[in-house]
Amino acid sequence: MTNSAHPLFGRRFSLLYVSKPRHGIPNVFVSYRKHMTLRIPLSDTKLSETRLVVPTKLTLQSLNEFISIAKECEELCHTNLNTSGKVCLPNLKDKSQMNY
Repeated sequence: MTNSAHPLFGRRFSLLYVSKPRHGIPNVFVSYRKHMTLRIPLSDTKLSETRLVVPTKLTLQSLNEFISIAKECEELCHTNLNTSGKVCLPNLKDKSQMNY
């Protein structure tokens, strides 16, 4: 298993067969504890091609909302480092005397 979100992540199984349906998700069928067969999405295994999509729990709507908020902040928070903040005070030449 290569899907870190799957409860069987990191485990290895004996491959029984791979299903490649015309429509739908291809699966692998593996032997589990000698008497069980597990069906695992092919995309969650090393047998699949490299993932092109990073899994996320964000929806398209929430991403669009985040982008619009970021654009608003960009317009409100222009920074000009040349004019912001106080000029640093110069170093004092005279050192303070120590009182013992």
